[in-house]
Amino acid sequence: MINIKDAEEFKQLLKALSDDVVDAYIHFQMYEDLIEAIVKHPLVVHQSNTFWTFTLQAHLNSSVYALFRAYDRKRPAQPLQSLHYLW
Repeated sequence: MINIKDAEEFKQLLKALSDDVVDAYIHFQMYEDLIEAIVKHPLVVHQSNTFWTFTLQAHLNSSVYALFRAYDRKRPAQPLQSLHYLW
């Protein structure tokens, strides 16, 4: 568990955590929106399949990696698991 010195440090750690959670959501939403667009416009994907394959994988990876950071206890941020100790 991270030892927090003061309210300002807690604020910074919580901001880093919230940024990771928001990033995870944004990238996953972009991934889902692209999948939906691909279903509606398959010709576009067939014309540049490699680009869209890498783009989809990048958004999915970014979402997962942001969640990893949110749960990482060794990173200098407030991990999700430790929040229940604060109350």
